[in-house]
Amino acid sequence: MAVTIQTISKTLDADSGTNVASTVTPEATNHENYDKLESLMSKPVDQAKRFVIQRNDLADLVIKSGRAASMTNAPDKSALTNIETYAQAGEGIVRYITDVKRRYDDTVNMLVNTSRKTRSPLDASDLKGSNYKTEYAKFDNQFSAMLTRIDSANNGYKRIAQLANVSLGSGDLDDNRLSTTTNKIYSAVSSIKTDLASANSTIRNRDQTIGSLERTIKDKDKEIADGNIQINKLEEEIKTLRQVLLAGGVQLDVPLWKNGSKEARRALQGRVIEVDDHYGFVVLDVGSRTTVVQHLGSKQSEVNPEIGNNTEFIVVRDLDKDDSKYIGRVKLFKVSDHNAYARLLNGNPDKEKVRPGDYVFLPTDMVDVMSKPAPATADKQ
Repeated sequence: MAVTIQTISKTLDADSGTNVASTVTPEATNHENYDKLESLMSKPVDQAKRFVIQRNDLADLVIKSGRAASMTNAPDKSALTNIETYAQAGEGIVRYITDVKRRYDDTVNMLVNTSRKTRSPLDASDLKGSNYKTEYAKFDNQFSAMLTRIDSANNGYKRIAQLANVSLGSGDLDDNRLSTTTNKIYSAVSSIKTDLASANSTIRNRDQTIGSLERTIKDKDKEIADGNIQINKLEEEIKTLRQVLLAGGVQLDVPLWKNGSKEARRALQGRVIEVDDHYGFVVLDVGSRTTVVQHLGSKQSEVNPEIGNNTEFIVVRDLDKDDSKYIGRVKLFKVSDHNAYARLLNGNPDKEKVRPGDYVFLPTDMVDVMSKPAPATADKQ
């Protein structure tokens, strides 16, 4: 028994920092030292108790290690203190922590690889060391700068889209739709570019036209200048002719008749050249291009009295004789250049019929009616 106790103590002493086996030798615990046996045996018991405490503390530390690594299914303490289950339970925690360490290393390596793409490479050893926050701040700052550039680029996209008259939705600048949005804006800008090229071509053509017009204007200006020279010469000739006319007794202060004036219409006189009894109309030798003559001394001026449809004429026979007769009134219904067609409105009491050769002229009331301005047409409400 003494040998067994010493063997147990030796086993427990191994790598434990205790030296109980040297005090419980078989010689010290034989029957001859019975009176010292109680004090000697308390030392292996205390050693066993301390090992139990150490076991429990280690179990607590292992569980805390698993939980510190975010292990949600850490084993109970009893599984780690039980001599049959501690190995399996401990291996589970070790595997979990090993997996966490692997993910940690992979994360650091991936972070370093990603940082190289952002042109802000990180150092893996610094990320795992005490300066990890300072090292990661490089990456964070680079990402912040990238986000600022992305926001700036998005604002640029929106401004270009607005200028190109392209409507953007709330998600059109997302990563999965940016390519489609870019193509849409590109198509709109290409269309604008095409329109601009067309406009520039039109401008060039207009510039050529303007250049041609400017040359024409220059030529016309020369013609006008030459015309002014001719006008000055003609004014001198007119001045000379006025002196000649005045010497010939021509009154120059007599107002000239105008086309369609009362004077021209009062001077209009024509004759009936045909009578159609079957259809009941007469033909006159006056038309839209008929003129009357205004005598100006030894000179004369031709003026158009301007007659048209619905103009009424008085018909008189033998107007150049003392026994002239009133035949009636006729109203034009068709006017050509040199002739007019009219219907008889009323005749004289003696029932005289219109005959070829009868004279026609405009009555005073018709001259006045023709000279009045046309009434203004009221605007429709």
